[in-house]
Amino acid sequence: MQALESAHLLPRSVHDLLLDATAAGLSGPTCYGSGGDSGSSTSSSSGPGARADCTYGWVLHRGSLLVWRVEDDLQATVRRLQLPSAPTGRVFVSILPHAGSTALTVVLCTADGLLCVWLDANFFAPPYTQQLFVSAAAAAAAAAAAAAAAAAPGSPDGAPAAAAAAGAGGDAVTALAASTVDAAGAPGFVAVIATADGALHLYHGSQKGIFPRQFHGPAAGGDGGGGGGGVAAGGASLLGSIGGVVKALYSEAFDPLYRVSRPAPSRLPARQLVLLRAGGAGAAGGAWRLLALSPDALDCWALGAANAASAADERLLWSYNLGGVLLGELRAQKVEPLSMAAAYPRGDAQQLLLWAAFTGTNSVTPQHALCAFDLRADTLPHHERSLAVAGPAAAALPRPAASGGGGAGGWRLIAHPRAPAALVLASGPANLDVACSASSALWQVLSARYGVLLMGAAAAGAAAAPPLAAGAAEAGIVELLESTVSLMVREYSAGCPYAELAKGLGDRLARLGLFSGAAAAGIVVGYSTSIVDQMPKEGTTGGAAGAPALADQIARKSLRHDMLLTALESGGALPRLPAAVGAALFAHAEQLAAAAGALELLPDLSGAVQEGAAGAEETRDSAVAALNAAGALAAEGAPASYAADAPWEPFFARPTAGAPALFRAVASAAGALRGALSEHAGGGGGFVGAEAASWQLQGLGLLLGRAVAGAQGKREALATAFRAADARQRGGAGGAATGWLRSGQARDAWEQLAQACLLLKPRLPSLQARLQLDGSVHLPATGALLAAAREAAAAPGPAGAGAAGGGDGGEGGQLASGQLHAASLLADSKDELEELRLAGVVPPSDDATAAAAGGALVWRVEALALEHACHEALFDAVQLLLASGLDDASRMTGIMRRELSAPSAAGSFHASFTRYAMDRLRREGRVRELLRLGRQGFAPQLLSYLAAYPSLLWLAQAAGGQWGDAAATLLVAAQATQDSCPARRRMMALAKLAALAASPALDAHDARRPGRPAAGDAPDAAAARDAVRCRAEGELQALRAQEALGVDGARARSAEELVAAVLQEGGDSAEAVERLVLAVGALAAAPAELRERHSSLWDACWQRLLDATDTAGLAALRAAQLQGGDPDAAAAGEDYPEALRASPLCEGLASPRAAEVLDGIGAWLRARAAGDRARAEVVEGAIEAAARESAAALMAAADA
Repeated sequence: MQALESAHLLPRSVHDLLLDATAAGLSGPTCYGSGGDSGSSTSSSSGPGARADCTYGWVLHRGSLLVWRVEDDLQATVRRLQLPSAPTGRVFVSILPHAGSTALTVVLCTADGLLCVWLDANFFAPPYTQQLFVSAAAAAAAAAAAAAAAAAPGSPDGAPAAAAAAGAGGDAVTALAASTVDAAGAPGFVAVIATADGALHLYHGSQKGIFPRQFHGPAAGGDGGGGGGGVAAGGASLLGSIGGVVKALYSEAFDPLYRVSRPAPSRLPARQLVLLRAGGAGAAGGAWRLLALSPDALDCWALGAANAASAADERLLWSYNLGGVLLGELRAQKVEPLSMAAAYPRGDAQQLLLWAAFTGTNSVTPQHALCAFDLRADTLPHHERSLAVAGPAAAALPRPAASGGGGAGGWRLIAHPRAPAALVLASGPANLDVACSASSALWQVLSARYGVLLMGAAAAGAAAAPPLAAGAAEAGIVELLESTVSLMVREYSAGCPYAELAKGLGDRLARLGLFSGAAAAGIVVGYSTSIVDQMPKEGTTGGAAGAPALADQIARKSLRHDMLLTALESGGALPRLPAAVGAALFAHAEQLAAAAGALELLPDLSGAVQEGAAGAEETRDSAVAALNAAGALAAEGAPASYAADAPWEPFFARPTAGAPALFRAVASAAGALRGALSEHAGGGGGFVGAEAASWQLQGLGLLLGRAVAGAQGKREALATAFRAADARQRGGAGGAATGWLRSGQARDAWEQLAQACLLLKPRLPSLQARLQLDGSVHLPATGALLAAAREAAAAPGPAGAGAAGGGDGGEGGQLASGQLHAASLLADSKDELEELRLAGVVPPSDDATAAAAGGALVWRVEALALEHACHEALFDAVQLLLASGLDDASRMTGIMRRELSAPSAAGSFHASFTRYAMDRLRREGRVRELLRLGRQGFAPQLLSYLAAYPSLLWLAQAAGGQWGDAAATLLVAAQATQDSCPARRRMMALAKLAALAASPALDAHDARRPGRPAAGDAPDAAAARDAVRCRAEGELQALRAQEALGVDGARARSAEELVAAVLQEGGDSAEAVERLVLAVGALAAAPAELRERHSSLWDACWQRLLDATDTAGLAALRAAQLQGGDPDAAAAGEDYPEALRASPLCEGLASPRAAEVLDGIGAWLRARAAGDRARAEVVEGAIEAAARESAAALMAAADA
């Protein structure tokens, strides 16, 4: 099948009956099928009626047979034919319309042999009935023959035996064939019935009566016999068994037709019967040829005219050995014929198609094959070709299984009378029956859900044919899409389910080569364009008066295009198409919706003109002029068939060209208006013509806004309905859905409108005029520009592009333009709020004032900024609402919470308003509001933002109780403050206090020495806290030393810088020594790692102090006092301990900690004094004195 063409709806009663039957699993006596046309000569089969040239359908339900004409659809007259009794098994039905007459003959035969005939079903008369019987002996003989046939090499797995056994023990009737025989204008028929015992029964019927007779029986078909006198049957019995062997050997050696021709008809029950008129379908007279298909042979009988008097008029013409022929042709070890169909005759030639299952010589898997035979007059058929089904088509075919006497297991082969095609049908729950159309080369499929589906006929060998040429493939794809869409539209309009009609569409398109390349995929885009750009001419004139007709045409286009997308998605084709093809299809739908949106504006504008609204006529004329210009642009390059009666008509007829052209037309009109405004900007005249220009701008803005709103609404609907396709398109475009709505032409149109608004608003005479222009033009234009900037930011680009790109085409330029227009809107909003405040509306005090304030422009500006992530405008709008009393501070925090709770907040372009708000508060000096955010649930974000601002970060950390972090931050901030000693001293003092505050509370009963961690205090935290405190103390000591030394107070100096400066000064005076002691104290208070980095300065300081100390005099004084005292020293009041403490060395040792004095510095000094006993004694005394004083100080601090 190539294409769905259309569908015939079933009569409601029949439709409901089939739905009930399929829902119940087709249980019970319910049957279904389709009937034939006049002149038809093909057979009927079991279950679903198998008739060619189908015009009538039938349904068997319980004890009634319902018959209706398919082409009559819902208006069909359903004929109800009552049966004598409800059948319980298989049913064979043949519906025979008569040429040139309204008579309708219906032949029905049940599986148990009850024959019912309505010579003319138009009359409610009881049927002629007759019961056929199969004798037990004959059935047993048929079973024995079947068992013998099962042993033959051409019979696969004993299937014929199973069929015969089923026929003997089950169904009495295995096949039925019937056709019309009209004489003298009176209806008549001929029918042949095959029974399970292998017999054939002939019926001639007319108004004179119905005359049956059996012309072939199992007794007449012995080993060598024929039937009816056509073939001598006694040769083998006369010669005996020896003669039979001799004859077989002779025939095999000298008879070329030995393996083709059989001497006698098959003794097995016929699976299928086909009646052919002798001389062709159009031949006159009543002579017939009957083809009987059995598991082992194909027999051809000549049947006499309707007035034949005896069985001698029926004779066997030939019996064709199917097994012998097909085993060789198919190279098979087993062959089972399933179904046959006679093609429409062409002159004397007629083709017979046979569907068979076989097992290859080197395989165990059953395969399928379509075999073609040439039928000519009374000669044996000639095998033309056999086509084995391979690939996906073979995998989709179910395995054959013999069922009842038919042996085909629900399989039927149908040859089309008007196309060189054949169709294989395996019954299933969806498609109930298949037949042929009498009027065209179409298949008819009876479906319980959809009615009768007409489907294009494909060539019989299409599965193995070479690929189609490019032109043929394109035509086939377009034909398939057109038929599928048309059928789905029809079902949708009738309120019936339609999506499943596209099932398998992707596979059919694949067989036509749609997915083999980009050029083939472009066919789908071309077909989509043909739907959207169809241009019916009726009802397209009259301006707004013709809007309803245009709207109806656009709605029909939209429905067909929606059905195209649904068909591609439901049929599995859309996911296999390139993302660019899906984007093009979506764009076509959006452009069609844009045309519909623009059309909806015209009646509104005309209504405003009729109501006499101010400026309505100028607004309408401006919009219509833009439509005319867009129509002229859309007509460029259009075929001659698009010749327009009105200038705007091509815009609606060709949306794929008209919708993008609308941007160009509006940009041109707005640019011209902007140029006129620029020329008169400084020429005086005030507001002359300003209102007229405003109305013209409003017409352009309303037109473009309606069109874009329609397109965006369609885009959202498509994204919801086709989520996977939408995701593929966005992924293929780098995550940004740019498309035609965000093209350069679109941005230019909106930019021209917005710039014209900026020029025009200062010239308007009133605030209300500005607000009206803002709402209709400036606001949507600003929104479009901000959306373009946002998508440009999200789109991938070369390194360095984006906000830093600069120009108007870059993200930075677009965002700056959008923010400029948003600021203008906010300025108008501020003026409006001030006016409302003076009027007593703001802040609102009751419901009336609240309603009036709710229509203020600021609300729409805020929503616009929030939608397009314009953070500056959003912050200003929120502050404006706060200042006017329309909302409180919780509005901004609510926006921030919603932003941060969004799934895409992390790393998203939208998730930066929180950071922007914090930055604005910091830049505006609103530190208290900024820090309050930490207590309102934004502590992590606040700390992350303030990480770059340590002077504020410590405040947030301290407010959160993070004293240790605050101390470290203060230390960093103080070190960064180099230009002010007081500021640095203050920060260092605060860092020391914060480090102390971070310490756990001291137990009143446990005096704790510094550096000893308390219970619950982590050692690492305590060590870090002590390091910060030590560093702060060192920095404070350095600042005090700098102040005492009088070194440049404009910039804070480090301890190492102070030491280097003092060492550079040199000198041995008391003042120089005092300065050196101060510098040593600053460096001693610094962290140990700092002293290690500057060990040379540290050693130089102590060497200077050691050199400045009078160690010889101190040693002499000590010796004199030890020996009884020195009178001179006593007179001078000198005491050795006091002199030692006053020495430069001892003053220097008072600065470091006791441990460093004993271990580090003491060791160094001892090493320097080694070899000089006097100096060593003085050094040792100084070290001990410094240690005692340091210990006393520590104990006093601990006691405190």
